Amino acid sequence: VNGVVLETSTLPIADLGQAVAGRYGIDTREEGMLLLVTVRDAKGDAVDVGDLRLDATVAVLPEAPKPLELRQIQTAGMTDYIGVVQTRAPASLQFRITATRGGSRADIATTAELLPR
Repeated sequence: VNGVVLETSTLPIADLGQAVAGRYGIDTREEGMLLLVTVRDAKGDAVDVGDLRLDATVAVLPEAPKPLELRQIQTAGMTDYIGVVQTRAPASLQFRITATRGGSRADIATTAELLPR
């Protein structure tokens, strides 16, 4: 999106290490899924997010999509965004993200499965 590369990944909250969960302010006793959106340049280096806007929704199937708040996190000079979905396993989740910057737009869709432990 206008010089910015976005990558998404998902991880069950229970799989987060204590250091990462603490840094992100996530309670690992809750059940659910973390969505991570990294923002880098084409070389994988830090980039000023400037006027980047991210709008996200999540659907825990078969429910309808709901807005998902993404929080900006700064780590070692890099900018990431995280969203936390609290839900019980088993669950199928569908994430949709719309990114806009400088008049450009990109849409990202990804799915994740939260499995029982």
